[in-house]
Amino acid sequence: MSLRAILSWLQNPFGINLFQEVSGKSLAVFRIGFGLVMLYELMNMRLYILNDLLASSYFITYDLFPWVRPFPMPVMEFFAAISVMASLFVIIGFKFRVAQSIVAFVWTYAFLMDQGHYNNHYYLYSIVSFVLIFSGANRNYSLDAKLGPKQWSTAVFRVEYLIIQLQVFVVYFFGAVAKMNGDWLAGWPMKLWLSTGIEQFPTWYGDFVTSNFGVMFYSWGGMLFDFSIGFVLFHKKLRYWALPALVFFHVSNHFFWNIGTFPWFSILVTFMYFEPDWPQRVLSKMGFSRIGNLGLSARKATNRKRNWVAIFFTLYIAIQFLAPFRQFIYQGSPGWHGYAQHFAWRMMLVDMVSGVQFRIKDTGDSEFVNVRMEDYITFRQFRKSARIPSSFLDFAHFLGDEMIKGGAKEPVVKMEIYKSFNGRPYALLNDTTVNYARVI
Repeated sequence: MSLRAILSWLQNPFGINLFQEVSGKSLAVFRIGFGLVMLYELMNMRLYILNDLLASSYFITYDLFPWVRPFPMPVMEFFAAISVMASLFVIIGFKFRVAQSIVAFVWTYAFLMDQGHYNNHYYLYSIVSFVLIFSGANRNYSLDAKLGPKQWSTAVFRVEYLIIQLQVFVVYFFGAVAKMNGDWLAGWPMKLWLSTGIEQFPTWYGDFVTSNFGVMFYSWGGMLFDFSIGFVLFHKKLRYWALPALVFFHVSNHFFWNIGTFPWFSILVTFMYFEPDWPQRVLSKMGFSRIGNLGLSARKATNRKRNWVAIFFTLYIAIQFLAPFRQFIYQGSPGWHGYAQHFAWRMMLVDMVSGVQFRIKDTGDSEFVNVRMEDYITFRQFRKSARIPSSFLDFAHFLGDEMIKGGAKEPVVKMEIYKSFNGRPYALLNDTTVNYARVI
């Protein structure tokens, strides 16, 4: 197959014309809603970083991003303030690309500073933020459109919807794949979570969800919902029937689990699967506008540009589909050993508690000294790092480096990690005879 044929196929994969002009109305509504989500999240992240994280003496960095560290307090305050202002600009659609770039970069930098505040939906917000930079989400319902030239195009290309649709499909699908394990299908950790805070619900409902049938209903129902909903949303007729169930699923998640804005984001992004002009049709039925033509006008894109966009789209989606398979490379459960737990859409799968003890001494010393982790990191950092035990090895290296700075000649760092996983008894996770200051 020639290069020209390959590029032609990439522009029309499986018969889908990535550069078909469609209405940008739905994308604009998504921009407004996502801007509100990010405004709320950035304000919360500001409080967490300034009041909590910056008080830490140690940061649990990601493997590829050890250089991402907090700036001094005044700089972080400036970044927080400018990102909040930028999110407001995104909402009203003013200087959209610049504003969305600021939101994406500040949010992602804050996200990468420490694994202690990792959340799957924080990761999702980061990649969606970057995708939106290159979209025409400001072509409708925006100040940019109002102040733009008369020939301003209100159309967008189908790829601008498809890349977000497929991204959400990946989240649902691999969320279901991760739930296909013995613990989840046996009702763990759902039986514990459903009994927490149940007093806020009516007695009859509390009795139902804490019964064995209720636990299995939510466990299996959640897995089957995640597995099927991505396919259903791509079906023109079934998506309408699935909408009430989807709204119920996410609203109930909001009341049961402490997962922030994710349920509302999930409902918002669902409308990206409907016809792109649905906001205009709704407004027309309400008497606020006429449908007329759908506001489409010609947009220019050279074949060279289309080729680059198609290549980027293909690589992006391929990476998103392939990355979660990392969890199957390692033996054992990722919920136990923590490898590939991140960036694989392994959502709400484990409930655990961990006990960790560090003891240090110089080679010439006779006795070990216990180290209090709470002197270096916050409880939130510890709780998250307990899901990725390898992060404790990084902390052991940190302790060794601190000892050398203090005059130690050959640090010895011993570590004991005890872990209880989904109701199982505590078990020792590591070899306690190793000097972890030397382990690479």
